[in-house]
Amino acid sequence: EATHGRSRATREIAQKRLAKTNNSNELKVGLENFKVISDWQHFAILTLIKNKAGIKPPEMAKRLMLTQVEITDCLERLQRVGLVKKSASGYTHGDELVVTSSETSSLAIQKYHTQILAKAQKALETQSIDRRDVSALNMMVAEEQLPEIKKRIKDFRRGLMSWVEQSTERDRLYNLSIQLFSLEK
Repeated sequence: EATHGRSRATREIAQKRLAKTNNSNELKVGLENFKVISDWQHFAILTLIKNKAGIKPPEMAKRLMLTQVEITDCLERLQRVGLVKKSASGYTHGDELVVTSSETSSLAIQKYHTQILAKAQKALETQSIDRRDVSALNMMVAEEQLPEIKKRIKDFRRGLMSWVEQSTERDRLYNLSIQLFSLEK
């Protein structure tokens, strides 16, 4: 079903089930669904829903500095791709970490990261230093070290998230972005 399902929706559902069995804490989102939710606010909304039980759209809008219409549109898209469910008590999202393939490149993924970098630039200009951390490091690396460097970055991100989620007092939404790129031609 994951590759030969009759419809795109059937394939996406099967791929989600398969991704969940490969790593019980991850839910790999297919590229087609990622295109639908590639704006930064979708993932911010998922994080709020996961961590603030019963959070309502007006509070989401206030916290994310978005309009109610933008929040409603995002929630509808998140429901359509199966990442959020609406119930009488509000919205729910599973405990899975939503990921895409780390080797997949697309305009949708580039769009998301471009938006996050723009938000980082704005934070650099508007947030006090006690509310943010921005740092950079230039280093010479051997080409064959790149896969291990990328693995260590991934392990660090996941380890930090695991540690942060142990707290029951989480009340602020933050983004951690790490870039690794060549400064040479």
